[in-house]
Amino acid sequence: MIRKKLLKDPSEGKNTGYVFYCAGGSNAGILTYDLARELDRLKIFRINCASGIGADIKGFKESVEENPAVSLIIDGCPVSCVKTMFDNKGIKNYKQVILTDFLEGKEPLAETGSEEMARLVKEITYRFFRE
Repeated sequence: MIRKKLLKDPSEGKNTGYVFYCAGGSNAGILTYDLARELDRLKIFRINCASGIGADIKGFKESVEENPAVSLIIDGCPVSCVKTMFDNKGIKNYKQVILTDFLEGKEPLAETGSEEMARLVKEITYRFFRE
């Protein structure tokens, strides 16, 4: 299993990276939320709130900066709103993927637990850990 080889298991008290998503209005943006939930459910990443960082709510930015693990940003499209927000806030400990890079055209939303969701999880985690 990818998680056991490449990440420290959070159940053992070790830090894992966070996953942040854009949740924009398009299908790709909405799918970023479902994908982040799936990555959290599989304990590959821990889901966190990008809006808390953007709103400068105490503790959100610090939790990312203090976490030694690299976080994953899933932006739905090349506009890269979450990445831009992190850059504007001076947060550097992340890797970004753009979901539309993994989709062919305007695909329908992938359901949690579906083959399409499994494919996205596999491809995104492979890219994250390979780079």
